[in-house]
Amino acid sequence: SLRGFKAWSSEWSPAAREIAWGDLAAFVSANNVKILVGTQITCSSAEDDKDWDWTKQLLNLFSPSQVMGVSIGNELDILADKVAVDDTITDECVTSLWQGDSFWSTFQQRVDELDAMGFGDVPVTTVFTGAALGGSPFIDTPTASVGTFLRAASQKYGQRFAFSFNFYPYFDPSYKLDSGTTDQCTQALTSAAGFTGSCQVPASVALARGKIRQVSGNANSLFWVGETGWSSPKAHSLGTQMQWCPEWSSTDVFEKYYRDFLDWDIDAGGASAPDHVFYFDVRDSFQYGVAEKFGLIETCMSAKCKIRSANYTSPYNDMFTQEAQSMPWYKWAWLGL
Repeated sequence: SLRGFKAWSSEWSPAAREIAWGDLAAFVSANNVKILVGTQITCSSAEDDKDWDWTKQLLNLFSPSQVMGVSIGNELDILADKVAVDDTITDECVTSLWQGDSFWSTFQQRVDELDAMGFGDVPVTTVFTGAALGGSPFIDTPTASVGTFLRAASQKYGQRFAFSFNFYPYFDPSYKLDSGTTDQCTQALTSAAGFTGSCQVPASVALARGKIRQVSGNANSLFWVGETGWSSPKAHSLGTQMQWCPEWSSTDVFEKYYRDFLDWDIDAGGASAPDHVFYFDVRDSFQYGVAEKFGLIETCMSAKCKIRSANYTSPYNDMFTQEAQSMPWYKWAWLGL
């Protein structure tokens, strides 16, 4: 499966849009892929409407059976935290989205339009961060009324609504440096960088499943992990004590996290298991203008993965190859499992 954050961007060449979409549609059909298509919710309704129009155009290239779901908004539970770093986000906007019911109204409008397009059986979701689990059962504050939203969505859409959360131990501020050290984090890594036993991601999944059951009353509600991943080199946005531990953002830990993710038996969680998990990310990216290094490759045109043997030599240069030119949709696709 693939997760697409958005159908297109105003920053990308308009001339490439239909070519990229056509290549993506061909790839999906040829490889029996399902795609989770995303559309943004921001503080600009005009930009959101433009994005939604592009999303609908893209969706028309797929049959409903090829669309895993449609995600409306991403990590809006932490939008208020971005006021200080993005001048397009204001306190008034955040209040309007949550307290003025702007988000919930827009969400319903988008779903109504999906239904009219023939996607009435396709699941719908919005993706929150793991921080949303910090309430009873979910956070419900003036700047992030997640619990209220999830109750309303679950009640209206039932099993069609997917509860989705991103889990990032990498950014968890609760992790501290090893006692008596200024640059060691062995104990933190034991919990954060793995997928077995009491490691953080499986524990968060189990916690989320229990909280979802409290809201929906259904032990089998649709539950997706929208993202999890690790950064190497260090993400510029890492502001916890782990920024002082070189091992935390090392290639070795990056490789371990990805390998353990691939080996993760999600069914071992039994009734707590998520229905689907996505890994973030195919390539490095920017979030609110800040560089993050979660990609398995550095750029869309990289010829070498970050995880490779010491003597590996790529048969290609880091430049546009015929294959790269034919799949420009890589710029917005995320790797899914």
